[in-house]
Amino acid sequence: MIRLNKKPGSALQRLANPDAAIGILRCFAGAALLFHCVGKMQSYNEIIAAYPSFPPLSANVVFTLSVALEALLASLLLIGIRVRCVAILLAGGTLARSFFIGSNLLTANWAWFGIFLLIALAGSGAFAWDPRGDSSDRKK
Repeated sequence: MIRLNKKPGSALQRLANPDAAIGILRCFAGAALLFHCVGKMQSYNEIIAAYPSFPPLSANVVFTLSVALEALLASLLLIGIRVRCVAILLAGGTLARSFFIGSNLLTANWAWFGIFLLIALAGSGAFAWDPRGDSSDRKK
């Protein structure tokens, strides 16, 4: 938690709220990921060729399951339920996609990995449906 100047009249103290910043970042990441899933579903025919097919599952099934899982995790992140677990899963998926598909350090995958890692470290904040993972609930 960021400690600011304790003067009651400090303008910076009134404006700076770490919980609000984490809440806005969490909502932005969840909404962007939901829009990403909608874009994937709209370009189904072009994108299905890029998905791998595992021996028991076809590429269509793998695509459908991955988009459904992404949309579920994005909506949980947006609402604020189990934010730390969701952010860790999303960061791990982003990292796995970066290594398996292959990407350099300049792609957006690394930026999203950093955003999800920051959300996992910060917790849900005060503006969440389920703020159990927030550090402000703990006794000091």
